[in-house]
Amino acid sequence: MDKLTFTVDVAAPAAVIWEIWSDLEVSTEWDTDVVSCQLKGSFAPGTQGVCKLKNGLQMTIVLEEMTIGQQWSNSARLLGANLRFDHWLEELSPQRCRVTHQANVSLVRPWLWRTIVRALLRPALIKSLNNLAQLAVQRAKQIQHI
Repeated sequence: MDKLTFTVDVAAPAAVIWEIWSDLEVSTEWDTDVVSCQLKGSFAPGTQGVCKLKNGLQMTIVLEEMTIGQQWSNSARLLGANLRFDHWLEELSPQRCRVTHQANVSLVRPWLWRTIVRALLRPALIKSLNNLAQLAVQRAKQIQHI
């Protein structure tokens, strides 16, 4: 119950998804709740950054675990809440992949605040994952036409 997990199959190569993920500065193209996101270094474990949200809030992030081309995670701090976001990529075929986004809110205290954060994250995660899939399909089609 403390983890929100959403998965979508995407008609695009896994490399296209990874290219989109690894450029957090343009995450506004698929995460419409984000106004800007800047890392203080490269897309690698240990790198810190700040994402500004449409609602005016700022979320500090730290890139955590990463397996290039397959998965990455980040911790985030928002309104006193400690969050963890995990992102997985599974190649189903050369032109199709499965993408999973997960938010872990287990460290959010007290219980009522965790319930509120979970309710706020659910629609945002679903929307951003669907937007990511659409962007990946568009980019895959552009690559095929080159």
